[in-house]
Amino acid sequence: MFAGDCQSIRRFAERDHANIVCWNSHDPEIPAGGPHDARGHYAAHEATDVLVGDLRRFVTALT
Repeated sequence: MFAGDCQSIRRFAERDHANIVCWNSHDPEIPAGGPHDARGHYAAHEATDVLVGDLRRFVTALT
């Protein structure tokens, strides 16, 4: 979840999916460069390194 995303989305995700194994919130107020740094709703464009790092950590945990 990134800044600008619907903050209540987790409630709906948990309602519809009983087996959520990973959920991260990235906060734009955290200093730049940290593992939870995010710059806006369009994460793929505005915080590419944060999004890719998050996806890599998730996939690595699966293997």
